[in-house]
Amino acid sequence: MIEDVLKLIAPHSCVSCRQLGNLLCDGCRESYVVHLPSRCFLCKKITLDHRSCDNCYAKTKLKHVWVGAEYEEPISTLIQKFKYNNAKDAYKIFANFLADVLPHGLPSNMLVTHVPTANNRIRVRGYDQCELLARKLAKQRGWQYSRLLLRVTNARQVGSSKHARLHQMDGAFWAINQNEIAGKEILIIDDVVTTGATLSACAKTLKNAGAKTVSAIAIAQTCE
Repeated sequence: MIEDVLKLIAPHSCVSCRQLGNLLCDGCRESYVVHLPSRCFLCKKITLDHRSCDNCYAKTKLKHVWVGAEYEEPISTLIQKFKYNNAKDAYKIFANFLADVLPHGLPSNMLVTHVPTANNRIRVRGYDQCELLARKLAKQRGWQYSRLLLRVTNARQVGSSKHARLHQMDGAFWAINQNEIAGKEILIIDDVVTTGATLSACAKTLKNAGAKTVSAIAIAQTCE
């Protein structure tokens, strides 16, 4: 209710053109947001069916990884507002964006979960941005959503080196609600991919808990 009142008093404006009414207007989305081709999420080599390349295949348990766009304007600004400036409504825009990126023909019984945000950041933000995305996307596709991962470290990857990121995620997640995981095809939702260490750690945890397959989708990927 408070958010609805605030939108009436101070309506959102597009992060790109400043037009009032939406955090990202349709015109700017169509003009500046380019969907990425199928590529390895670890090394960015072009591949088929959004799979890892031959060199990176053994480094991850993920079957497919879809990434919507490069982490650049206007997507990068909107993600920053979503994560750090209480632009909660951005989850609706991003959920629609991810729905457009995902191919048709995926299993009707896909189980959707998300990369959990550290509890201290949820307390500051007031919400887990990836959980909002996962719930909305699951509802749009008619899939089940379940919280399957627990983050057991508050290690902060922003600003860390690639080497540090790869090791920070060792043992960073536990599988919960394990009775829901066994034999399932699972889709993990994330906001930004950098080295791929976080998604790979989540996938390893879910596979070790009995998942049949684990795939992932993220809004954007940085240039690292």
